[in-house]
Amino acid sequence: MFLLLLSLALIASCVDGNNTCQDILDVAIIGSGPGGLSAARALHHITGLSKVVVYERASAFRPIGAALGLNTLAYDTLKEFGMDLHDRVRSIGSNPQRHVLQRPSGEIIYDDESFLANTDFNWLAWYNLQTALRVAAEGDADNGGISIQLNSKLVDFEEDEEAGIVRLHFDDGKVVHTRMLIGADGYNSIVRGKTVDDGKPIFTGTMTWRGVMDRSHFNKIVKIEPFKSIGDGVNLSIVGNAKNFWVMDCGEGQIAWTGTAIYNNENSADKHAPVNIKALNVFKNWPPIVETLIEATDASAIVESGVYDREPVSSWGALKGTFKRTTLLGDAAHPIRPSLGLGSTLAFQDSKCLADNLSGVDLGNTENVANALKLYEKERIDVTTPLQKKARQEGADSHAENRAEQMKALLDASLATKKKTTH
Repeated sequence: MFLLLLSLALIASCVDGNNTCQDILDVAIIGSGPGGLSAARALHHITGLSKVVVYERASAFRPIGAALGLNTLAYDTLKEFGMDLHDRVRSIGSNPQRHVLQRPSGEIIYDDESFLANTDFNWLAWYNLQTALRVAAEGDADNGGISIQLNSKLVDFEEDEEAGIVRLHFDDGKVVHTRMLIGADGYNSIVRGKTVDDGKPIFTGTMTWRGVMDRSHFNKIVKIEPFKSIGDGVNLSIVGNAKNFWVMDCGEGQIAWTGTAIYNNENSADKHAPVNIKALNVFKNWPPIVETLIEATDASAIVESGVYDREPVSSWGALKGTFKRTTLLGDAAHPIRPSLGLGSTLAFQDSKCLADNLSGVDLGNTENVANALKLYEKERIDVTTPLQKKARQEGADSHAENRAEQMKALLDASLATKKKTTH
């Protein structure tokens, strides 16, 4: 009878709502973009945590038609997550060898070596980066470290200080217990909605349209003229009329394009038009390559998105003491305009800083965890706040009337400096 009563008591103590007793995770990460996946890798590789789970609301990983840039800062940080991952990410990018700058009229005002040629800077496809990080995480899963769960939409969470856990609630009724919660769920972060509670992200008035295609297809449809070269490693920027259109070799046999313009979708006559029609109308009468690339990209593969940011804040949850086991990372923490090209780099640095501060910390001790998260937030907020402000200004400047002239001056000066320092 005593054993029966003891068993019933143990069962009762494990029950939480409709869920029975479960293991407590070390860390739960919301979001499987570069930030979330790099955090998982860093926490497992640097701190040795063995129960790290990444939760993703999507039902599958799908190619996204976008490119991003990584520089020395990013690659140096990736080394800390394992040379296998560093080497793989470096191998999938493309270093720009030549830069062409053109006006919407078709006039070419710069066609020369890129000042980034033979540096550590690479363009790469967003999906290829995500895949490299995901494959690394899956390799860690084979060693009992990281797992990724799709179809997992977080709807709420609360910290239980007495139990030393964070209790996560998902839209399918699932409840998960974890020692720590990391919100890496982007601009519209569910986690941030509770830890910072600063409303919706700020629309900057700018929209982007992005696509990726195979270089073999690109070579068939794009005429070389009027360019000296449009081969591997060539970047093309068409700038003017408060708009920008970029074409870049992003590695792995792929070409990416991005169009950016001041555009209010809600007030547009094209509001309900297919995304490719919107892009064609925005860049109507621009050089032929623009129309060619937009028309050659399947409308379902074109990513249309507004550009958002947020005001920098003094705490992501832990620093002000409201939360002791929860913090933010990447765009969820410091949404930044893409004008500086630092989004993924900052997320990698966040991940390393977080892992460094958690090394050796007993996750069962609430105050120790809270102090580690405070140190992490203080260090990263000091770095990211001025960059958020700089990116906002640079984003606004990118649509200036004389932007083409500014870019030409920058390209000329940067190349001259490079040649001077290498001779």
